[in-house]
Amino acid sequence: MNGMRSQAAPPGWGQDHLTQYLDGYRGNQYATFANKSSEVTDLISIDYGAHPNERGVSLSSRAVDIEADGKQFLTIYLHSDGLGLDYGLKSAAQVGLWALRIAQEIYPTRTHDLGLKHQITDMSKRL
Repeated sequence: MNGMRSQAAPPGWGQDHLTQYLDGYRGNQYATFANKSSEVTDLISIDYGAHPNERGVSLSSRAVDIEADGKQFLTIYLHSDGLGLDYGLKSAAQVGLWALRIAQEIYPTRTHDLGLKHQITDMSKRL
């Protein structure tokens, strides 16, 4: 055991149609990965550098001349602040906001009890 205590689920938790659908979908997803292992391996290799998008790779790479040895290729894994980071952070926040809006529709009582309505409205104005 990893030291974490298991807590009882709230009453009715996991008994709704959405949870049943998501559980079935998750099972199908695992089956798909098991049946498509070569395709999954290809996708994983893309994440580890075998990227088919030349621009995606070249924008994060730099060649440096070395006197005796020729050239050295450097890869930038973490870019500094800039337009790309700003856009990525805003997009991630917008996705999170949509998730909250969906939760508000599915669980109106719970989101009302937590006082999320006004916070969601405020975030919607800013994003």
